[in-house]
Amino acid sequence: LSWPCGALYVGEVRRGMRHGKGVYRNGDCKYVGEWHEGVRHGWGTQLTPEYTYTGEWVDGHRHGWGTAEFASLNRYAGSWEGDKIHGRGVMLWVTLDTSRSAASGDAKA
Repeated sequence: LSWPCGALYVGEVRRGMRHGKGVYRNGDCKYVGEWHEGVRHGWGTQLTPEYTYTGEWVDGHRHGWGTAEFASLNRYAGSWEGDKIHGRGVMLWVTLDTSRSAASGDAKA
């Protein structure tokens, strides 16, 4: 299936809708995973310039267990609800602090 905007879907189709397993691309975004009657539903991976999410989808939303790596390199593994981090999970914050230099001997605390 293809759309005038340039989006493309390759995968299983039922009654003219994405249904089953497939790959959807639209610009610099990509989804690889399961579909149900035209929406993301089941297990899948979405890649965007802002993040990569792998996990459960319900009715087109990140919902259930999933992991995300953000463009900042921060990572989250845990529960999602309605496309938002929700409930139990672990967030790993990455700090790239370039103001310290052990070689110069003037490192600040």
